Amino acid sequence: MEDDFDLISDIGEILTLGVMSTPALMINGKVVTSGRIPTVAEVKEAISQA
Repeated sequence: MEDDFDLISDIGEILTLGVMSTPALMINGKVVTSGRIPTVAEVKEAISQA
């Protein structure tokens, strides 16, 4: 799979995106998980649903 990834570390931008706890995973502008590291299966499922 070939795709682009962004690492956002600016707290202002993180809050603007609606993330209240980190780490967070967003796919296509939607917060998929936040406050924990998702499992590989969860990431695969989130990608397949996107």
